[in-house]
Amino acid sequence: MKENFDDIYKIYFHEIYRFLLSLCHDHHLAEDLVQETFSVLISILRITMETR
Repeated sequence: MKENFDDIYKIYFHEIYRFLLSLCHDHHLAEDLVQETFSVLISILRITMETR
């Protein structure tokens, strides 16, 4: 799972960051929101894998 997540992070980080920056216009807040977004994604992936 870690390798897959690393790939997802590398692929989508900049796109998500740019989108969030366009909404909040604050570099630090956008970075925090990206991290929060990926934290939620990890939680969802764990729950999904546990229910299989």
